Amino acid sequence: MQLSSAQWLYLAIGQLAVPVLINVVLNGAIGFAMFRGASEVPWLGTQSIVGDTLGTGFFLPAITCLIVTPLVRGHVRKGAAEPMRGTLPRWLGALPRAPSSTKSSSTKASRPPHSRLQPKQRAAYPTLSPSRTMR
Repeated sequence: MQLSSAQWLYLAIGQLAVPVLINVVLNGAIGFAMFRGASEVPWLGTQSIVGDTLGTGFFLPAITCLIVTPLVRGHVRKGAAEPMRGTLPRWLGALPRAPSSTKSSSTKASRPPHSRLQPKQRAAYPTLSPSRTMR
């Protein structure tokens, strides 16, 4: 996989170094708050090294993926990051892709729900206008 220098810098600094520093500070503060009064940190148990490691091993990647994926897509769309076309392994490109969102050309979809109603039904939805105020 061959990355351009711009892609490498984006990944190394923006997606690796900065998040590592943030995670060290946040996880250090959380660990300090949880075990501040303890003379020893247990290996197994409710609040333990193993429990904390397993929880972090699951939740940190899941939350990171949910946050970072839309952010990076936005960076690519705005031109702040170069797209990585052709740099993924061949087997990864064979996986099915999510359908791209297409905007409907129908104006019905963009109108509020009450505007699609018949006149008698529309009367049930009061609207504010300069000539009509709510009391």
